[in-house]
Amino acid sequence: KEYILFGADNIFPDKIIMLYDKSSVHGAIINNKVKYIIGSGINIEGNDRLKKVNRYGESINKILEKSCKDIELFGGFYWQVIYDLMGGIKEIVHTPFQSIRKGKDKGWFYCQKWDWSKHKKVDPVYIDDYDSTNSKGVQLFSYREYRPGDQEYPLPGYFSALNDIETDTEISIYNLSVMKNGQFTGKLISFFNGIPIEEKQKELEKKWNAKFNGTNNAGRTMLSFNNGTDNPPQVDDLSSTDLDKLFDQLRKSTEGKIFAGHEITTPVLFGIKDSGTSLSGDGTTLEIGYTIFKNTYANAKQQAIEEELFGTTNAPSWLPNNIKALMADSQEVEKRRKQVMEYQLKQATATRSWMKSTIPNHYVEGSSK
Repeated sequence: KEYILFGADNIFPDKIIMLYDKSSVHGAIINNKVKYIIGSGINIEGNDRLKKVNRYGESINKILEKSCKDIELFGGFYWQVIYDLMGGIKEIVHTPFQSIRKGKDKGWFYCQKWDWSKHKKVDPVYIDDYDSTNSKGVQLFSYREYRPGDQEYPLPGYFSALNDIETDTEISIYNLSVMKNGQFTGKLISFFNGIPIEEKQKELEKKWNAKFNGTNNAGRTMLSFNNGTDNPPQVDDLSSTDLDKLFDQLRKSTEGKIFAGHEITTPVLFGIKDSGTSLSGDGTTLEIGYTIFKNTYANAKQQAIEEELFGTTNAPSWLPNNIKALMADSQEVEKRRKQVMEYQLKQATATRSWMKSTIPNHYVEGSSK
């Protein structure tokens, strides 16, 4: 393979997304972290170019919001930088983190779905590394947070809590299973009026499950057929009577570890009620909790993103030198574009040949998730 696998089965990002979708606690923390970090976004008033940075009509703030969610989920993000014929940046497109794999030698590979056990296999599309000194075609700008030990791909900050987040999803599945299976969950029902033939046993079990167990978890109640007199059926409990209490204790312990993995000291800030705290919270508690989170987490995230993308000025410092013509002086941009149009009209044949050799033969679509 020309690319580096992301996890043993190359679908580790898909697992990250699954946990985000399935764990209500984890999902709420991620969503609210993004809101706290992004805030009102950057001031783009008076800058029409930053109000629409790609063909999807997205502003730079929308791009930053998506990118911030990728940072919180995966530990990094990707942007497609698309150049015009003059080497200026024509578009900036956020590219879903889970769709990118790093090339073994250079560059990146894009594929919308990498889990080919569930989706049709397609050939990944190669994209060049971002290079401000070679501004042409489509390039991929990558951002990653530093984490000791990671190499090819970044890891999320809550990585140590992955098992606890998965445990949270399993507890939810267990609770749903209990509800669907009704009062007979974990029961053995013994009948003492003879042993029917195998086909009849299967028919009886099917009817029993359809009536008492629910369709998605049929078979949780075991039926036993025995020889004997016409004694009434016997019901034996196969589960621990304190299992619900054990799961409640496990849930509380799991949530605490998820909070720790996310560096959360005041869960109510994220719409999560912990023991002894109402959702409305105490004013002083909320204020202190917000101050701690802002100073120890949100501010650091904001500064890291700003330094990488914007440096010490209002224009992205990592973009090519002609970014001023792109973002600051719209009249100059229009003038340059008119010159290109006039040249194309005069040199139609030569231009077509030049475009074929210059414009990349593929364009990797971004997302509007």
